[in-house]
Amino acid sequence: RWSYAVSKLLDEHLALAYHRQRGLPVVVVRYFNAYGPRLDPRGYGSVVARFITQALTGQPLTIYGTGEQTRSFTYVGDTARGTQLAMETPAAEGRVFNIGNGREISIAALAEQIRALVPGTAAPVQIPYAEAYGADFEEAQRRLPDTSRAAEILGFKAQVSLEAGLEQTIRWFEEQGDELITA
Repeated sequence: RWSYAVSKLLDEHLALAYHRQRGLPVVVVRYFNAYGPRLDPRGYGSVVARFITQALTGQPLTIYGTGEQTRSFTYVGDTARGTQLAMETPAAEGRVFNIGNGREISIAALAEQIRALVPGTAAPVQIPYAEAYGADFEEAQRRLPDTSRAAEILGFKAQVSLEAGLEQTIRWFEEQGDELITA
């Protein structure tokens, strides 16, 4: 699991080294749990897609661990806008930006928010990490981006609230029908 983070860091360092040594125009953006319409429910690691799919198919929402772990979720439109600002802002070149939403929410609270938006959703069930991933699994208990550099240099601030973004995402999933949800 940690190999993913290390490989991303290596990619950043290589890109920034090419920028410094060869003048390659590089901007690094780090995304934080992007979600929204067209989110693939079969994709890796998307708790939003998994919860929405479970809610719409009458399954209980599965929470791995205690649910106290926190994350920040960024609506896809905000993610796209932050990316565009990073590409179009000359002062961004050679820098790293966190493109995310500064609002932190626990996974348990996210489950409850989705339950409130999808009437009739079953109560969540908790599955211990060891049961889901094996005895040696470690999970970051908190992931919250520092977006101050993106605000200062790019003028970026996430605009879509989690509730509004979830409403749009759920509506899109419903419009796709069973074919997407049960695939």
